[in-house]
Amino acid sequence: MNGKGGISGGLDTNQREAVEAIDGPLLVVSGPGAGKTTTVVNRIAHLIDQGIKPENICALTFTNRAGREIRERAYSIIGDRVNRVFIGTIHLLGLRILKDSGYRDFLLIDREKQLSIIGSLVKKDGNREAEKILEAISRIKNHTDVLNEGIRGIYDTYESYLFREKFLDFDDLIKKPLEIVESDRSSNPYRGKFSHIIVDEYQDINYGQYRLIRLLLNNGGSICAVGDSDQAIYTFRGADIENFLNFEKDFKGARKVTLSFNYRSTGRIVYASSKVIENNRRRIEKRLEGKREEGERIKVVSVPDERYEGLFIVGEIEHLIGGTSHYNLYRKGATISENEKNYTFSDFAVLYRTNAQVSAIEGAFTTSGIPYRVIGRENSQKKKIIKEILSSPGGKYSFDEGCLNTILDRMIPVFTYRPHYTFQSREEIIDFINEFCLLSPADDYDREVDAVSLMTIHMAKGLEFKVVFLVGVEDGIIPFSLKGESVDMEEERRLFYVGMTRAADRLYLIHSDRRVIYGKLRDMSRSRFISEIPDEFVERVFPFEKGRKRQKNRQMSLFGD
Repeated sequence: MNGKGGISGGLDTNQREAVEAIDGPLLVVSGPGAGKTTTVVNRIAHLIDQGIKPENICALTFTNRAGREIRERAYSIIGDRVNRVFIGTIHLLGLRILKDSGYRDFLLIDREKQLSIIGSLVKKDGNREAEKILEAISRIKNHTDVLNEGIRGIYDTYESYLFREKFLDFDDLIKKPLEIVESDRSSNPYRGKFSHIIVDEYQDINYGQYRLIRLLLNNGGSICAVGDSDQAIYTFRGADIENFLNFEKDFKGARKVTLSFNYRSTGRIVYASSKVIENNRRRIEKRLEGKREEGERIKVVSVPDERYEGLFIVGEIEHLIGGTSHYNLYRKGATISENEKNYTFSDFAVLYRTNAQVSAIEGAFTTSGIPYRVIGRENSQKKKIIKEILSSPGGKYSFDEGCLNTILDRMIPVFTYRPHYTFQSREEIIDFINEFCLLSPADDYDREVDAVSLMTIHMAKGLEFKVVFLVGVEDGIIPFSLKGESVDMEEERRLFYVGMTRAADRLYLIHSDRRVIYGKLRDMSRSRFISEIPDEFVERVFPFEKGRKRQKNRQMSLFGD
């Protein structure tokens, strides 16, 4: 840790251009594996090296995990000065704005609590109606929809309840700071506070966040938007890809730099995924060049059903790690080459479109004894601890010594996140709980844990693994269209692209002949996206032909004549 500032070595020409272009608006189009984090870290260091005060720099990240990584890497270059730079999510920044603007004694509530409140207000059974109402409220608070008479009554009642109970929901961390900074034109210290704002994953911001960012940037300040229109996968949360596509129109005189080298994946993975995403129209065109070797072909694996899906995955992992027990079920005589002996369990990830897919896969891992983690599950358990504490006798604001000890004893040991609070006051405890509530399921991921990661494709964004198994690559799942709702095919293709590009060395696309969906066995066909991959990049694998024949005979005996 030199703490001297300056730019670290090893930047390519385009990365260096993005780092050094500090005057005026800048759009950095960064494909997967192109060194985006390295560029952001070095841009922060370069700004400070050029005399910009750290407290006037803001780096907004999409996840808390990304914020921690940027902070840690920046510290190795500029030392303690990084502590005066705001680095974190826009929701964390919203929380700071509220606190600095006089908001006290409020607690953030999670989605489960929101659904409970809405359910009690509409007095209807089931969560589906409450979910629809909550989604509508979220769109209103993020300025992606207007408050109309059809929902005004329940919206006002819900807001009154939150005010009375001193609760805020997640969307309030954008709505209320926006109102504060917008109304206090001269007195609020956050209006025009930052001379330089860097926004990571700019393609995933919504209109409310966009407005807040514009208010935080001072006149003549510089905004740097970093992202990739091909990885915009959060439309369902209100994100608007048009913010990214229209950046050069919104910010006159904007400069554009494309990070065009992929340092992560083998050449076949880079070019195959590029061919898929080229079928989208709403994108900023870029051409990625792989910097690694050509690598193995992408394996498109056909299995009879989801049980065999799990068997294949654990067998392949055992083979690559060095074991043979499951793998011999379908690949006798296999030998392990030298380059297959260097994997650890943390090098593997299983990615799926929906959480409903995880149970069958998890069953195979449990039987095999291979260590694994379902990313997001621990986050739910930690939030459950908070819920238990806050609903205990004494209530949510009775932070006596017993409650404090409970928080410390039950919550701190399971944190990957370490709070900076000393817990000397009730206010600090509330602040700690609120910041904890900002942690997302994706923040559970810890690369130091030697276990296979099981997670949704959405949760895997920003991560990379040597070996990726993308499962359920079937029409109806990828692209997802099982609920009969309209499908944004371009977003589904972007999601598939994100899943493909998490892989560094090996990529497996697995599809099943049949799958149990909503309690019914359905025939499935492989995803149309697979046909968009040129044949030269693909190896087709049919590991369970005997199993497929047995399955067919079993189906005839149960359902046929």
